[in-house]
Amino acid sequence: MTYTKLREEQILAEEEEKARIANLKAEEKRKRKVWRKRILTKEEREAKAKDLDRLLAQSAAFSSILTNKTKVLGRVGTSLDGKTLGEHDLVMAKQPKCMVGGTMRDYQLEGLTWMYEICIQGMSGILADEMGLGM
Repeated sequence: MTYTKLREEQILAEEEEKARIANLKAEEKRKRKVWRKRILTKEEREAKAKDLDRLLAQSAAFSSILTNKTKVLGRVGTSLDGKTLGEHDLVMAKQPKCMVGGTMRDYQLEGLTWMYEICIQGMSGILADEMGLGM
């Protein structure tokens, strides 16, 4: 190796060592830091309570949709507006044209229908394997 190449490697090694030492010091400092929980104001607590109430209401509606099954799909249940889901003229989804190489089963189409309906209601959801879209 040439002298300049060796010198470049030496400088690089020194910089890496300095960075390693700085990281170790920063990690030690982080470990020593005492995390104190900030005390919320009354307004902040009330805002958080309202957010929680809103989330709980959405969760209750979502739970109702999940646990009560739709009449159209041979099941019974209620929607956010209090009507049974079967009263919403639900139609079983058809296999998307982009799905090639196989045919979706009824339970998969039911899961797709469920995802579409909760999306229409402004909610989000995830299908687990037992719920439908798994192949």
